[in-house]
Formats: sequence, C-alpha cells, structure tokens
Amino acid sequence: MANLDHNSVADTPAKQEKREAERIANETALAKEKAEAERKAKFAESILRNYQRLLRISFFAAIILIAIFAGIFFSTRNYVDAVGLLPIVALVGCTGAIFSALIRLYGYNDLPALLSLAELQALSGGSVAIYAIIPIVVGAIASAILYLVLASGMISGDIFPTFSCPETGCKGLGSLTETLTPKDGKDYAKAIVWGFIAGFAERLVPDTLGSFVKAANAAAEKSSSG
Repeated sequence: MANLDHNSVADTPAKQEKREAERIANETALAKEKAEAERKAKFAESILRNYQRLLRISFFAAIILIAIFAGIFFSTRNYVDAVGLLPIVALVGCTGAIFSALIRLYGYNDLPALLSLAELQALSGGSVAIYAIIPIVVGAIASAILYLVLASGMISGDIFPTFSCPETGCKGLGSLTETLTPKDGKDYAKAIVWGFIAGFAERLVPDTLGSFVKAANAAAEKSSSG
C-alpha cells in the first residue's frame, strides 16, 4: 500500500507538467489561429479597398472619355479633319483598355495583381491610382502604334482599313495626321474599331510587333547566308 501511495505522489508532478505543456500548446495554437484570422481579415479588407479604388477610377475615366467623345461629336463634325484621325484612335484605345478593365473588375475574372498579391496591399491611394491609369496609357500607345502599322501597309486585308493620299501626295511627317487618311467611311470605321481592339486586347500589339521582329530576323539570316 505504501508503494502505491509513493508512486501516485511521484507521478503527480509529471502529470502536472504534461497538462501545463498541453495548455501552453493549446493556447499557442489558438493564438496562431487568431493571428491568421486577423491577417486574412486585414488582407480581405485591403483587397476590397483597392478593388473599390480601381473600380471608381476606371468608372470615372470611362465617364470622362464618354464626355470627351460627346463634346467632339456635338462641337464640330469636322473634328477629324481639324486634328486628324490618330488622336481619335488613341482615345478609342483608352476606351478599349477601360472597357477591358471594367469587365475584369466586374466579373472577378483575371483580377489584376494588385488584388491578388499580398505584397501589393500596402500601396498608397496615389500608387493605386497610377496602377489603374497605366492600362489606359498602354491602350493609347498600343492603338497609336497599330494605327501606324496599318497606315504603313505592313498589315493588309479585307478586315483592315485601306489608306490613301491625295493627288498632291503624302510628304513629311505631318502627312500622318493631315493627308494620309483612310480611303472611305468604311475604312475610317475599321481604323477606329482596330484602335479599340488594340486597347482592349493587351497582347495584340506586343504579339504583332514580336512577329515583325521574328520576320526581320529571319530575313536578315536569309540574306547573310545567301
């Protein structure tokens, strides 16, 4: 009997240490779960905040562009004759980029990296605004480049606009906006539509330029080997 009591007393500190260790482990696990839940909540809150910023900026940019188009249309029907088609195409490219951004934001499909990477959630409001404006700028540049590619005749076909010059010819850089113009109304429409597509499809112009580079390299290799 004395031996049983002795063993019982001897086991008590070990059991207490075990229970204490289990308690500490449970508290540590709960603390980690709480910290993880707080982190996820902050991450979700920052995503929502940046999402709202991107949506507002894209929406108001679209409204501004619509207002510009309306002003151009109602102020003068000869606006294209005054400034040329290239600025119109660049403006349409901006619209295409905004249209693409709004579709992605509205449908939660293919969300920008700003809304999917935790490293970007701490960006300031100004940085988010710049992030939202970059696609618009890229759309303008892409549409202008594609317009020049089409005007140069590097790409041709029934779905592309045909450009023509007056009897006096197209001379100098100014002819790009003054005399070198689409042949008729349908070609004007095609040029504007392709400007929109260039802004909407982000990879269209880079892929087109890449194909030109490959063709140029192939031609250079062929001429050097010949």
